[in-house]
Order: sequence, then C-alpha cells, then structure tokens
Amino acid sequence: MARKGKRPSRGQSTEAQQNNSDKGYNRSETEREAPSDYNPSGHFDPREPRSSRGRAKKLAMGWAFQSVGDASYWEEYIEEAKERVEWNDYVKWLKRKKGYEYIESYPYPNPEGSLLYEVCRFEYALLRRNKLFIPRHKEDGKWVRFMPPVRVPYNLPELLKRLDEEITLVEGEKGANALMAKGILATCIHGQQWTNEAVEFFTDRTVNIAMDNDKSGRAHIETAREWLSQVNATMRVIELPGLPPGKGLDDWLEIHSVEEYRELVAKTKPERTIANLKVINPADWVGQPVPERIFLVPPLIPHRNVALLYGDGGLGKSLLALDLARARATKGSWLGLKTLPGKTLVLSAEDDLEELHRRLDTICLRHKVSLGDLSDMRLIDLVGQDAVIGELSRNGRIVATELYHFMLRQIADFAPSLVIVDALADSFAGDENNRIQARQFISMLRNPAITYNCAFLAVPHPSLSGIASGRGTSGTTGWSNSVRARMYLETVEIEGAEPDPSLKVLRQPKANYACAKF
Repeated sequence: MARKGKRPSRGQSTEAQQNNSDKGYNRSETEREAPSDYNPSGHFDPREPRSSRGRAKKLAMGWAFQSVGDASYWEEYIEEAKERVEWNDYVKWLKRKKGYEYIESYPYPNPEGSLLYEVCRFEYALLRRNKLFIPRHKEDGKWVRFMPPVRVPYNLPELLKRLDEEITLVEGEKGANALMAKGILATCIHGQQWTNEAVEFFTDRTVNIAMDNDKSGRAHIETAREWLSQVNATMRVIELPGLPPGKGLDDWLEIHSVEEYRELVAKTKPERTIANLKVINPADWVGQPVPERIFLVPPLIPHRNVALLYGDGGLGKSLLALDLARARATKGSWLGLKTLPGKTLVLSAEDDLEELHRRLDTICLRHKVSLGDLSDMRLIDLVGQDAVIGELSRNGRIVATELYHFMLRQIADFAPSLVIVDALADSFAGDENNRIQARQFISMLRNPAITYNCAFLAVPHPSLSGIASGRGTSGTTGWSNSVRARMYLETVEIEGAEPDPSLKVLRQPKANYACAKF
C-alpha cells in the first residue's frame, strides 16, 4: 500500500494501483450508508481527486472491488457514488463555510417500514444549541435535499404496532428517541409541519402533548391541538413541574422516573373535545347517588367553576380575595360565611410581594392568626411583568401564553382547590367588548378547573356604565354569561346621609347554583 501522502507510481499495474487505492474502502454496508462517512473533518484531502467526477469514480471502483473483487466493474456503482460524493461535498461545505457539523440522521419509514425520507441533524460547532435540520429523500434512486410530498409521524411503524398504547407527542426526534429508549411510545412531527396525511395516523388515539418549556413550545401545543381535534384524538397537555425554561420531557426524565411521568399523565384529565364527548341516557342514573354540589364558600363560589369578583378601584377587592385565601388556609370564616378549607394559589398583578406581606400581616392580626398558619397559600408576584395569560392570536382566537402554562405547572405541583387571578384586566390581552373572546378566555380557566379539580376567582374592574347602572359589570355580557357566579363589591349609600367609604356591601347579582341573595 502506498505511503500516506504519496500516490502509486505510474509504473504500477492497473490492478496494483486499484489494490493500493481501494483497501481503504473495505467497509461494511452500514458504514457506507452513513451520510457523513466521506472526510468528516471537513477539510480538503490532497490525496483525493479534485473533481467530484474523479472522486465518484474512485469511490465506485472501491465499492466494485469490495463487492466483486474487480474494480473494472465501477460503472455499475457510479450513480450511487456520484450521489454520495455530492452529499458529502455538501456536508463538508456546511462545516467549512457555515460551521455546522453532522450529528445524526432520523429515518421516517412508511407503514410497511420502507424509508420515505430522513432528517439529518447538524449542530453549530461553537454553539451546540444552534441546530440545523436538513431533510432528504430519494427520487429516481437519487437523494434530493427536500421533503417529499407525503409526510408521516416519526416512529410510525411503532405507532401502528402499539395501537393500544397512548402516544406522547414531543417537539423533536432526539427527544422522541430518548423516550422510546425508556419504554414510552413517542413521536413528533418534524418542524411542526402537520399535513392531512400525517394527522390521520392519530385518529381516535390518545395523545399526551409534552412540548418544550418555551414560547415556541406553547405555539406548538396550539398547533397540535388544532390538528388533532380534526381526527377525534383524545388529548392531554402535560405540564411538568419544575421543568426549566427551554427544556423538554427528555430532560425532565433525567431527574424523574418514568413512573412519575405516568402518574402525572394519569392525574391529567383529557381535554374536553369531540373525541371524548359522551351521549348520556338519564335512565342509567336510576339507583345512583345524586352528586353533591360543592362550594368553596357557600353559596358564593362553586367548585370546579369560574367566578368573578367585581369592584371599583380602591374598594378592597384584592384585600378581600387575600382574606378568602387566609380563611381557607386557617379553616376560618370569610365575611361570616363558612369556607371549605384548602390550598389557594394567588396570581397578583396588583400588589407586589412587599405589599402582600403587609396586607397579610394586617389580616392575620385582625383574625388572631399567624403568618406561619398560611402554609396552604402560594403567592406569585406579577407586578411589573407581563401578566397576560390569554392573548389574541393572528387568527382571532384567544390563546394561552407562557405564563398560562407556568400557572398550570404550579397548579399541577401545588394542587390548590382555588386559584385567584388578580386582576382580570392584566391577564386578558383581547377585546373585552368581544363576546367570543371573553367566552374563550373564561373557557381557558374552566378547562383547568375541571382538569385539576379546582375553582378560579378572577378579579375585574367595572366600567363607568356598569357602576352607574348598579350591575357592576364591564365590557360584553359574555363575561357574566360565561361564569356560574358573579359578585359585586360596592359602597353603601344611605339616603339622607353622607357616603361612608369604610362601609361596603358584597352583592351576588348572579348565582346559577344558589339563591342570589345571602
């Protein structure tokens, strides 16, 4: 064999030259199929022919010698060799000019197991989190660096083989592979580019959506919801407690067990979609006990529902909501009414932590309890931050924000039976006069109320016309019509006397499940 850096002399026979040049190609079929087996360093090899045609011929001669022991049959291998040289030249160019290194490929087979296309993963050498994904498929036996016209979910043969199992939908192939290695049936849609062909494979399946904890992950959840709802899929959105920003389920499972994940899935109720609608025959209820109606504060706040607490600015709505959390944490009363003891999560965009500290200290002194008795409360300070949990999307719908999903993770972790959103104006980034948008936002709260077995109390401000009319509302009637209970805090006006700002009354203009007067 010729020494490194030297070519065989011209005096050598053709067979000797071929033997010298082809021993380096004595590789397995698997090695030859690796997309980056050609000079992975990315630098020009002076021993190689400079033209792509010359390199392809040399590669074909090597394969011919490896296969049949005679390099003169190289023409039978030249087309495949040209294809390989073109791809490897592209890989080398990506590294030399762009700084991206090839990492691995993800195959996408059809239902029968034949390769439809594959996605090649590249990472920027100086910043690994900067990734590049290049799809390729074969046309007329040649690789083409584009997606084919038909797309399928990742791990499709496994999805079809394990029809009785629930599917976990993640963002990318790497995460799906990590879950599959742990025994979790996982898939993804590359680039979140859903198609009618791809979504059909989820028809009537149960899909647990577990996207990354970032803004794009939130958008991917909404995209998946929209597509999966078209094929009657049963969906859960899995909120992973303690998941750092930018991380995914595969990262979460590095410090948690598969059993913990399955328990979390079991506790997350499927979203209410057409797929899980049931037609009930009331005659089937004969002999069954009638479910008890539960109130967190009878008769004001029904459980597993959304209630509104209206009041003009400065009247004490936020203080009243904090006192309710105190009453539930200390098993006390609220405004002389019995409360259902339990945990309360407070999202405060009105008062910061220092003000919350002062107010809770005053409340505890008034009720002769200690701050140490409030361990069943959790406070989230949103003052000075973007407190929006529902915003208007380009398609005119109210969609969940990153803060909304953060809230859901806190609910899943802390398990409160009441969540206070103070104030509604900070949380809703839509048109309060639009009935459809109002109902969509309330539905965003009602869904986790049912899923996590809790109630929501939102604190809005009334409009000037709402104050003047005595109704205490604001915006469209969609707000009041969408909730099951509405309260209004106002000052008391005594005829013939000066208004007393310290004297207030809490009315309940709407109570679907109880008498409106108490």
